[in-house]
Amino acid sequence: SILAHWGEYDLTGRIHIDRNVDSATDATGSAAIYIDYDSSGTNTPGQDNEHYAIYIDQDNSSTAGDAANAEIEMGGVYIDQRQSGDANKQYAFQSYQEFEPSTAQTIHSMAGVRTSVNSHMTHASATLNRLYGHYSDVRIAKNGVNTNSYAEYNYIEVNNDRESNVGNVYGSYN
Repeated sequence: SILAHWGEYDLTGRIHIDRNVDSATDATGSAAIYIDYDSSGTNTPGQDNEHYAIYIDQDNSSTAGDAANAEIEMGGVYIDQRQSGDANKQYAFQSYQEFEPSTAQTIHSMAGVRTSVNSHMTHASATLNRLYGHYSDVRIAKNGVNTNSYAEYNYIEVNNDRESNVGNVYGSYN
């Protein structure tokens, strides 16, 4: 069945999607949620406008819990992905983006993943034990061969057909 409606839904509660697909189903046909979000136009907005296909607003004001193991743990997005089959690639999060200007356009920046982690404490006795801009945890257990393992792998390629100034290129900048 297809749920189609133009306008807004006022949903309270939980949305549950149970989607089972055959291994022969490919790409968007296999998606439990498929969003085709297009933005266009020629009108100058007058200010910076942000467009999001998915926007999550998650807030917590709970003071319940203790410092042991009974705490509230927040995650804006949580992906639990496990495999017992033989899929050739397994990525918990995968993105692709490309800047394809058709005119002499200049954009401010482009990032595959951009994070902003901020500690803004207003109480002198508040404590944050660890603050990470990026945290990778790679664990190897039991048997088998892990040919190459990286907690962080950075790769930059400048194609041999590049015809203009590349500027500064950094594999990692700290």
